[in-house]
Amino acid sequence: MNVVIPMAGAGSRFVAAGYSIPKPFIPIKGRSMIEHVLDNLEVPGAKYYLLCRLEHLAHLQNTNLPYRSDVAFIPVQRPTEGAACTVLHAETFIDSDEPLLIANSDQYVRYDREAWLRFLNESEAGIMTFPSTESKWSYAREENGRVVEVAEKRPISNWATVGVYSFRRGSDWVRGANRMIQADKRVRGEFYVCPVFNELTEELFVRTFPVTEMFGIGTPEDLQRHYDQVAA
Repeated sequence: MNVVIPMAGAGSRFVAAGYSIPKPFIPIKGRSMIEHVLDNLEVPGAKYYLLCRLEHLAHLQNTNLPYRSDVAFIPVQRPTEGAACTVLHAETFIDSDEPLLIANSDQYVRYDREAWLRFLNESEAGIMTFPSTESKWSYAREENGRVVEVAEKRPISNWATVGVYSFRRGSDWVRGANRMIQADKRVRGEFYVCPVFNELTEELFVRTFPVTEMFGIGTPEDLQRHYDQVAA
């Protein structure tokens, strides 16, 4: 399985809060945020592609990531028009029949790992979810166990997405993403990852996998609130 993690955002809220280290490399209990995220989503035999801003690569020296043979870095030289565009920087590696997992770089999840690995093997496409109605998340709506619609920053159900998305074939996501971008389907001016499912719900049987708990650590306030939960 190929695991792609876009981490090329500006992290402006952390900068405004006085952080001098880019968000993915902020230390949490002696290790960087992105290292905790990778360990949290460990998939046996996976290859991890981290999409990182070129000017942030120097911060790798403060992590163990350069020594991991299962991790590759793809530099992103300029701001993109959204996370979906960032993920497409890895198109050469993921446009294939190999399974694909796309994950945010700023969440920590508690879940049944063995059940999730079975879910990955059994599902054509999948979305990790948790109960919420806050408008800051993306949402999935199901009918008869099948996702029929997703929405970004708009609660269309009581199930928010964690920010972890799976596909039996990476080429399916690439096809959907390119279709969405060509149709200029943006949310708040950006191309997000989750809305790609709207391009594919008639072609793929998309399922959800509810997690036990999700801790967002993508803002200074959330990081402070959930600091003790990470790697607890």
